[in-house]
Amino acid sequence: MIRAGVIGLGAWGARLLDKVRGSGRFEVIAILDPRSGDSPARGVACESAEQFWRQPLEAVFVAVDPRVQGELGVEVLERGLSLFIEKPMALSLTVAEQILRLARQGSVPFHVDHLVRYDALHRAALDGRLELGEMLGSVHVRLGARPRPGVLPHQVLMPHDLSLMHEALGPDGDWTATRGPEGTILARRVDPLGRPSLLWSGALQASARWSLYLGAERSAFIGEGCFLRVFRTSKELVDQVARAFSASEIAALRDRLLEMTPTLEMSAEGDALLESIFAFAARVETGAPTLCDVTDGYSVTLAQSRIDAALGAPR
Repeated sequence: MIRAGVIGLGAWGARLLDKVRGSGRFEVIAILDPRSGDSPARGVACESAEQFWRQPLEAVFVAVDPRVQGELGVEVLERGLSLFIEKPMALSLTVAEQILRLARQGSVPFHVDHLVRYDALHRAALDGRLELGEMLGSVHVRLGARPRPGVLPHQVLMPHDLSLMHEALGPDGDWTATRGPEGTILARRVDPLGRPSLLWSGALQASARWSLYLGAERSAFIGEGCFLRVFRTSKELVDQVARAFSASEIAALRDRLLEMTPTLEMSAEGDALLESIFAFAARVETGAPTLCDVTDGYSVTLAQSRIDAALGAPR
């Protein structure tokens, strides 16, 4: 097994630790919680960073506050260790560029946990099994996260959907963005081929999590991470996606999708987080590329910086 360390024992870090241990691919030999000097209760805990780095590590999992996550990722790569980092891999474009350079220069195994890329429903929509035809556009809505002090909700929600959008339509295109209700972000991108992508992200009391992949032949609607419905693509649906930008227009689109009669339905299966961990293990053991490599992580941070610039927010 691969000797691994885990940095971060917040709510998600603790879940990640359990999954890493249960994967059967890693032996967790060191744990560090930067938030506190107290030793966590679950074995192999390190009381200091110095103690953590003295362990014979081969790989490190980083799941900490997004504001410092990138800098820790840099430290892991500078030590020549394989890195699994939670999303976003960095909030700062400067730090993201540093990670990109280090990972490429050292050919260090790197994986950013855009875990929704490993969700079975999204994989079905993106790998050709559903025969959607040429991709014409996409819509991603992710609402309901609780705000964190100093971290905007869209900064931790949007990376999943940006990564998915880049796989479907590529990373190129100009962004426009506006602030929606209750501090949400409504962002729109049109790529060089004129294909639209819509993102609505942030903290609303009424949560929502859904995606639409608009194909030339058929389109796939994924709702709440629980079900997938496929529809024949119509000109009216294409037109509705092309003009939608306000919160009410996106909500109307969702209502229409829920009312349409599907040609195919699927239910969720598998464990996306475990699949993401397995992909990282294969990367460390064999060098096999993952869906979420350093280029993917960098392109997401770059897109977020462009969205923030469109909003007039400093980066």
